[in-house]
Amino acid sequence: SFVAFVEKHKDEDTSLYGQYSPPSFRAVFNDHAADPGWRDFGAVYACPLAAEWVTWKGKSGVQMNQEQFAQFIEDNLPDIAIPPAADMLEISRSLEAKKKVNFASGVRLHNGQNELTYEEEVTGTAQKGKLQVPEEFTIGIPVLEGGLKYAVIARLRYRIGDGGKLAMWYELVRPHKILEDAVAAVWSEIEQRTDLMIFNGKP
Repeated sequence: SFVAFVEKHKDEDTSLYGQYSPPSFRAVFNDHAADPGWRDFGAVYACPLAAEWVTWKGKSGVQMNQEQFAQFIEDNLPDIAIPPAADMLEISRSLEAKKKVNFASGVRLHNGQNELTYEEEVTGTAQKGKLQVPEEFTIGIPVLEGGLKYAVIARLRYRIGDGGKLAMWYELVRPHKILEDAVAAVWSEIEQRTDLMIFNGKP
């Protein structure tokens, strides 16, 4: 719609401006040219972020207990590409089932998994068990509303606190560069379809 509006109203005095953070584009149809312009006729496209991006970016780095983390993974299962969603569902349900156990330690394995050791009371006796979770997983989500999906790596983190309670979270890898790439794609498309160069910055 922004491109169509620019195409309808552009002339030799039209200028386009863009910025990456926050992502937005502005057209000024009566900009300064050979003579000063009023610069009061324009259009703005403030690139809306996709709901999936807002969800995953918003929870990146936020510690959750086992039950909260398991629920988050299950609620957003369709976004997970690697490992398969069925595997992540099994992990989330295992975490929820073990929410009353005491975790003792964790170790990183050579296969890219983290192995968590826990103790569980079963019929009056303490039994040890092990739970494996991936060191990282990959989600496939759009960054901008209506945009293409990006593969985003999330590194899984955990901490064993007092009393053997487990806190879990994830951290997206370089999300700012992914956002920049998504905005750059829109930038390029607007330039190509309007045949106008976009100036980097605010008008």
